[in-house]
Order: sequence, then C-alpha cells, then structure tokens
Amino acid sequence: MDDALLQKLLFAQARSGREAEITVEGVSMNPTLWEGDRIAVGSREEYAPGDILVFAYGEEGLLVHRLVKRSGGRYYCKGDNAFRLEEITAEQIAGKVLSVNGSPLPPCPPELAELSYRVSRAFLRCGFDAEKTKETGIYREYRKILEHKGE
Repeated sequence: MDDALLQKLLFAQARSGREAEITVEGVSMNPTLWEGDRIAVGSREEYAPGDILVFAYGEEGLLVHRLVKRSGGRYYCKGDNAFRLEEITAEQIAGKVLSVNGSPLPPCPPELAELSYRVSRAFLRCGFDAEKTKETGIYREYRKILEHKGE
C-alpha cells in the first residue's frame, strides 16, 4: 500500500477511536521491535516518555519510535537502535503501540527513555559520529538496559 494512503487511513482510524494494525519496517527499534512485527496502534489523550509512538515525520512518512521527552507541547522521539532525535507535535501522532504480534507491549524500564534522550545528546556532542557515540559510557549503559529489559 502507498505510504501516503496508509498514513491517511491510520490517522482516520485513530480519530475514530479504533485501533489499527500495521507491519514494522526497518531496524531502528531493534531489539524492541523487529522488521515484520505486527503492531496494534491506538490513539490516546496523553503520551508519556517510554511509550512507542507512530507518527508522521515529513518526507520520511510514518515512523515508529519511542517518546523520550516531552517539553512545552513538543514531543521528542528516538528509535531504540538509532541516534537521531525527532521533534514532533501532537498533531503528527497517530497513536501509541499497544501490542506486538498480538501480545501486550511489555512496560518500558523507567530509566530507558531518559538514557535514550541522553544518547541523542551524546551523538550531538560527538559530532554526529555513531562510532564515537558508541564508545561513551552513557551509550554502554543504555545498551545494557535495552538488551536486558523484560528479563
């Protein structure tokens, strides 16, 4: 299905209060979500750091990334396996991921969202160099928690 059409359908479904199911593409949310996973998405009144959101992001179309920070009506999201931070508004959000392959999404460890935000800041300080960022203590701490969540 055309991405623009999928986006319109997803937002219409969210506005109607019904859940929608879509398939994950890409690796930016590994190891939490994998390419081919089926996710149920539902609109909510409020979103909190740690929630995984589905949102429209300019030319890139729909993204499925974790909300890592909220401030002044802005939402900051980042893929669990990514470095870039996306700044969005509530109007760009279709909803949050409620389940993966028919199973409820496990809760996000409380410190994961904050550490993810700090990784994006380290990426900036490292001149957008992913390899340098991976050498930082904050990245190593983040990966350790990410890889062991749900155990």
